[in-house]
This record gives sequence, C-alpha cells and structure tokens, in this order.
Amino acid sequence: MSSLRVKAYAKVNLGLEVLGPRPDGYHEVVTVLQTVSLWDELSVEKAETISLECDDPTLSGPDNLVVRAADAVLQAWGQKAGARIVLNKHIPTAAGLGGGSADAAAALKALSQLWKARMPEETLRAVAGPLGTDVPFFLRGGTALAQGRGERLTYLPPARALRMVLVVPPVFVPDKTRLLYSRLRPEHFSHGGRTKELARSLQAGLPPPEELMVNSFEQVAFQVFTGLEEAWNALERAGGGRVHLTGAGPSIFSLVTDQSAGQEIVARLLREGHRAYLLHVVNPAVTLR
Repeated sequence: MSSLRVKAYAKVNLGLEVLGPRPDGYHEVVTVLQTVSLWDELSVEKAETISLECDDPTLSGPDNLVVRAADAVLQAWGQKAGARIVLNKHIPTAAGLGGGSADAAAALKALSQLWKARMPEETLRAVAGPLGTDVPFFLRGGTALAQGRGERLTYLPPARALRMVLVVPPVFVPDKTRLLYSRLRPEHFSHGGRTKELARSLQAGLPPPEELMVNSFEQVAFQVFTGLEEAWNALERAGGGRVHLTGAGPSIFSLVTDQSAGQEIVARLLREGHRAYLLHVVNPAVTLR
C-alpha cells in the first residue's frame, strides 16, 4: 500500500460540565462527545520525508498536530519513514468542533497503516494522549462519556439517528479555551450529574433529554465571543429548538426532528448570511479508504 485517503469527522459536545480546577492546573470535566457528519480529508502517500500541504496555508507549518502525530508514530515505532500528507479542511478551525484533534487521530491511524507499523490500539492511544485531550477519542469516535481532563473515556452505544443544525459564528478569539476557563467562577461549576444522567440515557438507547444537555461555558461565552448572541438568536428564529454551545464554542447547534425541517432551517440561515450545516451523527471518527 503506497497511499491512503482518510476522512476525519468533527464532534459536538452533547453535554459538558466543568467541575472545578485541579491541582495540576487543569480543570475536571464531564462531557459526552459525539462525532458528526462534517469532516476533513487527508491523503497520505509514502515519501522520503514528512511534509504537509493544506488548502489553508496558515495550517501547513510544522506545529500542525498532523505533523506532530507523524513524528509521534515514528518515535513510538522506532523506525524511519516519510510521507507526503495533503489536508483539505472543511471543519471550521477553533470552533469547538475538534477539527485539529480529529486530523491528528486520522494521521495516527493512516500513517501507522501506510508504514505497516502494526501498532496495537493501546499503543495508538498512548501516542495520542500527549497530542491533545480529545485525540484519543477520535481514534474511535462515536459516542463517549469523557471524564477527568477528558482523557478517561467510556464508550456508549451509538446515539440514535440524531440530526442537528450547526451554526458557526464568524468570530476568532486567540487561545479561547484558556480564556473561557479563566472566566469561570465557583458558581459556574457543577457536580457533573446532568451529563452523567445524559450518558445513562444514551446507554439505555434513549434519545438525549435536552434538559440534560448543558454546557458550563454558556455562562461566560457571551462575554468572550462577539456575534454569538446574534447567531444564537438567528438559530432560534429560524425554527431551531433549544440551542446548545459545543465545546468551548463559538459553534452552536440545535437538534431537529427530521431532514426536511433541518433543511428549511439551514436554508433560512444561509439566506441571512450565517454559516450553517445540517448534520447527523456518525460512527466511526476515522474512515480509511
């Protein structure tokens, strides 16, 4: 095998509660992660050295998680190899959708297969962890409860055929996750009970109760993201149900009852100039072709 093409799917957080700060400087979280039908594409082929080309030139440098993932595979494998990696971005960056982590996980799986490194799943997970908290989740994708810093994963049965309208406000805030955490105060923390109950509902094969789909960052996100309120109100006006923030934002989503209703909502949002998508849940996070 001399080349591979890979899809790397985005995620939404169906629920996310921040429990409070930890002694190591991180925060304790409880979250339910779900991969959805918005993806980046990677092509990998054997080469003398590792190189990355991206249709977004700002992401082509050596600090890209994809390049770091390639280096991590080589270090864990203990061999020398090269690859030409081409990344086509469709997942909005820094939007709470996990695009960079999804790309890193896709690169780990694709390159280990391209190079015939034959790395077992537990080794890939160990390699993925230092690249980012969400990267181990994206190795498998689907539906999962994440705890601790987000690294303790409990995989759940695939969520029912959920559909959602996603809106990505046109706002970029540097280092926004750290900024949002810094805005959280003790009254914003919780015990994670609602998200754990959400996970139990999904474990039982039930649709997610929206009253359990909470996100601690919603309490401070409007202070940080200019334009979030406008997008939030637009999604509500367009006919979306309850609106939810995903991750640390600024992307928001609303569950819809069926394809037709979702298409109508997206069409209205697009006419108003918003960046909107109609998505459904998918498994797995990485598709090799």
